[in-house]
Amino acid sequence: MAQPDSLIVNVRKTNTKYKSFLCDKNRIYAINERGNVVVWDLTTLDTLPFARHDTAAYKFLCVAKDRNNQIYFGTDKGDILIYRPETNALSHQRKLKYSANYLCFNSDNHPVAIIPYAVYDPIRRKRWTEFENHTTGIIYRKKILGLFFKKTDKYFQPPQYTFMDSKDRLWMTAGFGEFGGDVQIFDARNFKILDNKFDSIDPGLIFPRSVFEGPNGDIFITSGLQHFSNSGDIYRIDSSGTANKIFTSDGPRRVERKTGKVIDEGGLFIGPGAYNRQDNCMYFATTRGIYKMSLTNNKPGEPELVINPSLSWGAEPLAVGVAMSIKKMEFLDNGTLLFLTTMNGIGIYEAGKITFLH
Repeated sequence: MAQPDSLIVNVRKTNTKYKSFLCDKNRIYAINERGNVVVWDLTTLDTLPFARHDTAAYKFLCVAKDRNNQIYFGTDKGDILIYRPETNALSHQRKLKYSANYLCFNSDNHPVAIIPYAVYDPIRRKRWTEFENHTTGIIYRKKILGLFFKKTDKYFQPPQYTFMDSKDRLWMTAGFGEFGGDVQIFDARNFKILDNKFDSIDPGLIFPRSVFEGPNGDIFITSGLQHFSNSGDIYRIDSSGTANKIFTSDGPRRVERKTGKVIDEGGLFIGPGAYNRQDNCMYFATTRGIYKMSLTNNKPGEPELVINPSLSWGAEPLAVGVAMSIKKMEFLDNGTLLFLTTMNGIGIYEAGKITFLH
């Protein structure tokens, strides 16, 4: 059943749209569309003061946490800043030549950054750009010696979503609407580009929305698009690198012409997903609510609708349809679900209640 509106609480403090967030010790560090940081206290559901800084000098682009639970921020000017909650202060850690679009840390606590058109090691000052692209029809032209252009299928596609798994593999995905998508993989432990070709995944027919890790180290990729009709797929990649499609849903919505009665809702437009250790289920967003699917004995069960909040939506720029309203999902250790929406703030689902932080 759909979640009733009576169990939805809206907390309005900033009335802004958020681009990304990080949760740590009952606090959410969110970056809004203007490049400012908003700190939420999950205990009081109120905002907290953030460190004084020159808002005119730079914009925040990313927030990360290292293996020692130290909070970092990256800016459009290439600043890597350390934030200390106990003193509510920022300090300068290092300066990059390019904007710090994303930052993460491997199991040795070595930083890895994503800068425009490259994966970058900020300590060794080395970059990686030669990621092989398997998507037909999307080939870049590269200028050689400033004299002529050469077609190449090896380049770095700036990702829309990133995820580092337990083996220090950095998964980076991007979607191009009806033109398919891209999955790039970087070994952040041995610092090398990994093969991103899987026999059962067609780059021209995957529309990646998220990557996450499930039980036994399996990797899951959710894919979905609304282009005239809804479609969605979920892939599982096991420890041997074998990829299989474990769930698929497609087809148009069918309505009885005379009565207007819905005969078939059609396929599910699948968005981002996440794994919940508390109930051994994967959860994934759709345009018809958030579903969960059991992974008992490593076999997916039937999808079950968990909640269906009313969310605002916009148009998908590269397809004939709506854009996914939920951009990111993750679970806290206690089973609380956090999800980032495009227009409705940050959602919290716990004990049958949804709270939106605006």
